[in-house]
Amino acid sequence: MKKIFPVILLVFLIIGCSKQEEKFELYSPVAFAYSLDNSWELNASCQAKGFAKKEYKGRLGAQVSFVIDLKTPEGIVKKDVQHGRVDQLADKDVIDLAINTQINLDSTYKAGKYTVIFNATDDYTGRKAKIERQFEL
Repeated sequence: MKKIFPVILLVFLIIGCSKQEEKFELYSPVAFAYSLDNSWELNASCQAKGFAKKEYKGRLGAQVSFVIDLKTPEGIVKKDVQHGRVDQLADKDVIDLAINTQINLDSTYKAGKYTVIFNATDDYTGRKAKIERQFEL
């Protein structure tokens, strides 16, 4: 019995102190459109967290790629309306990254409720996340 107690205590200590991998996710989506002369400008953003970080020259780096899809009021999804990558290199730990986009929508986009779809990938792990936000033209 005396030998079992330290082993059980050690197991609980290891389990309690082990670092769980944080889930890669997107949150706080925002989307709104401005009317221009004969078109619209869509401004959309969200935050990413739970991405992997790598050390580079004594600093912490993160890379998240994103693809923006657009769902029309008719339910048609227009794929890869815009894409990009957010690179962050900092002296301290980066908790979240901002994904921002501006898209010009020409006069073929009629009034109605649209949905902007953020598809993001953590470039270091390959983990994916998705979030949507409705907006009106």
